[in-house]
Amino acid sequence: MPLTLHNISKTIDNRPILRDVSFTAEAGEVFGIFGPSSAGKSMLVSLIAGKIRHDGGTISYNGGDVTAGNCEDRGFHLPALTNESVWRSLFRTEKASELADGEGQAIAFRTALEKASGVLLLDNSFCDMDRLMREASLNELRRSASERDLAVVFATNDFEDVMLA
Repeated sequence: MPLTLHNISKTIDNRPILRDVSFTAEAGEVFGIFGPSSAGKSMLVSLIAGKIRHDGGTISYNGGDVTAGNCEDRGFHLPALTNESVWRSLFRTEKASELADGEGQAIAFRTALEKASGVLLLDNSFCDMDRLMREASLNELRRSASERDLAVVFATNDFEDVMLA
């Protein structure tokens, strides 16, 4: 069940943000997107999810064209992995989180990984974790992707994260 992007492009205010992006993320594989801040990584992940529209190219999954579908139609998982989102979902409260940012992010990551099927999209999902927690999470991501045939695409500005995954 591969996820394939072919010539994806996005322009904002006549400025190309993404130009002819193509790749395939196979089931059981973790595919990392690396680049500096404001390079378009988050936009690409949102485009894959169907949260925003692109200007050209196709997105296919499991042999079918999902380009025209919205986020819900595609069935891809793009979780909000912030400390506050975890706190609110765990305790059903609007009160501020009492978790450290990295701890909350790790809990959110594990929860998202448990719920995911098919395609899991992650956007800077490890940035608040310390190195040990990050390495453990990336190892778990790689193991789960392989065992559960998940096609995982994650965006990061940390090259080591890509190498560890």
